[in-house]
Amino acid sequence: HSKLIFIDTYKKSYIEKFYGYDVINVNDLAELDIDEIIILSHLYEEEIYNTIIEKYNYRYQVHRIHARDKTPLDLNVKRNVYNKLYNCCKSKANKIILINTPEHTNIGDHLIAEAAKNFLSEYFPNYEMLEITNVNYRQNKEEIIGSVNIDDIIVITGGGFFGSLWPYSGENLYSIIYNFINNKIIIMPQTIYFEDTVDGENQKELVYNLLKRHRDVTVCLREEISMAKFKLYFGDSSKTFLHPDVALLLNYSHEKNKKEGVILCLRNDKEGCLLENEKMKIENYFEFKGYKTRKISMHWNEEIKIDKREAIIQEKINELKSAKIVITDTLHCMISCAISGTPCIAINNLTKKVEGVYKAWLHDVPYIRFVDSYEKIFSMDFSNWNELDEVNYYKKNFNRYLEELEKLIRT
Repeated sequence: HSKLIFIDTYKKSYIEKFYGYDVINVNDLAELDIDEIIILSHLYEEEIYNTIIEKYNYRYQVHRIHARDKTPLDLNVKRNVYNKLYNCCKSKANKIILINTPEHTNIGDHLIAEAAKNFLSEYFPNYEMLEITNVNYRQNKEEIIGSVNIDDIIVITGGGFFGSLWPYSGENLYSIIYNFINNKIIIMPQTIYFEDTVDGENQKELVYNLLKRHRDVTVCLREEISMAKFKLYFGDSSKTFLHPDVALLLNYSHEKNKKEGVILCLRNDKEGCLLENEKMKIENYFEFKGYKTRKISMHWNEEIKIDKREAIIQEKINELKSAKIVITDTLHCMISCAISGTPCIAINNLTKKVEGVYKAWLHDVPYIRFVDSYEKIFSMDFSNWNELDEVNYYKKNFNRYLEELEKLIRT
């Protein structure tokens, strides 16, 4: 059974009882062995919360029942408060919130989300896990902020939106760090890229201030290039951890498809570095060598909802596995080839994340090759690339990194 006390700002400790329980002055809490505080006041919730944090920092788990709700205390609100209080007091599982996951068309980001969910489910089976997409967070931000307790762990999905390049998810990242200042936050493996513009510089300053303000943020980076940039821009403002892109934890290499021709998966967005005539040269080169070529994208034809994610990922993997060789400048096309056993030649992109991830995690996978310029494809010796005619299985093991990540989340 838990020991229950009531806290008062003005009354002396142990002079009075309330419903048979001791009333303790807020200044005397340090003398007691308590773990959690539940704030019941509607009008003074914010003031009480700030007083506790000012006096005791983050020593206690503080539950804000009203969660900044300014609605008058009618019967519906009272019923809602009762339910929240009941949930705080009953035995409950710890909660991990996977947040800012995609609904957009980029299948690579859905690979990351799928892998993150698998990791959390496997390593934290006794935790309640919730997923909140980037769209859901935007549309229901205040409600989400109000329903999160101080002991909930926030895990922000990985990707390439740490910076100024992709504003939608990047702005969500900043908002989450700002609004969950009391929660442990783990940012899953990211690439950092701030444009050399006024906006890029302003965002660097914003991120630095957010990280310095927060009590517990760990930023996972998926390659050394981003790690060096983080140290340069933000110093020791938060903990950092070099960790493989979580999509590399997946494995689709066991089932085999008939392979023929060359797939060209080349970017048409602001991360792509290849000009249209350079893409044409690559296509013509393989056509001249007798390969049938196909052009594809790592985007789906419509937004991808959570319940469709797994099937769409599998369909894209099967498409890539049908090729003898894939040529790409898209990070998660290269990763998809790696985890499916598909030979691939990877070319760099604007943020250099393709190069970074290849050198950090895939340089020893023989069926994946990296070139720092597209012209080098034309001098490659395909006759001695044995993996083109072999059955390839993905054999990478990242257990050491997963165990370290588990420890970071738990402690």
